[in-house]
Amino acid sequence: MIEAYTAADVRAAEEPFLARERSFHGGLMHRAATALAGQVRAELRARGHHVYGATVVGLVGPGNNGGDALHALALLAGRGVRATAVLTTTTVHDEGLAALRAAGGRAVSVAPDGGQDAIGAEVWSGDALAEAFAADVVLDGLLGIGGRGGLRGAAAVLVERLQALNDGAPAAARPVVVAVDLPSGTGADDGTVPGPVLHADV
Repeated sequence: MIEAYTAADVRAAEEPFLARERSFHGGLMHRAATALAGQVRAELRARGHHVYGATVVGLVGPGNNGGDALHALALLAGRGVRATAVLTTTTVHDEGLAALRAAGGRAVSVAPDGGQDAIGAEVWSGDALAEAFAADVVLDGLLGIGGRGGLRGAAAVLVERLQALNDGAPAAARPVVVAVDLPSGTGADDGTVPGPVLHADV
């Protein structure tokens, strides 16, 4: 039998570590981002790509899941990866975003004015969508175990369109999708999928 933990169980296990953290380095998010960046490097190598010069796009939402993705992108940028964060909300993990920019990564916003329910021009014009589809790896850092309900706004539009492109492409022609926690929009406790979800390879 496979043992499963609820989102509340995981949050309770994390709480003592989060309460002791004074900085990113050595903390829980640092460990998560380091492991995530290591997994991305392994996926690149497994598919015959060099890490240096590879393209990784992170779909970033608010909260710690987005922070994990931003810090992982920063670590990858430090290894020569062309790292881009697609910000789907106006509220993001500030320290993670600063780390990404300091490492030479870039960020584009698809929700420039009104938070998670706004749909920015980049989604409709396809700029962010095209960049994500052309990437070697896409990190899904939109929602984590604390997410409730399906994806909304810019995140929902972006994921729905990217999944449609992935569905129509052979495996070798689409990006590897790595979910930071779980595929965003999936119920952490019950597995429900009330809206669009980007199917994860890892």
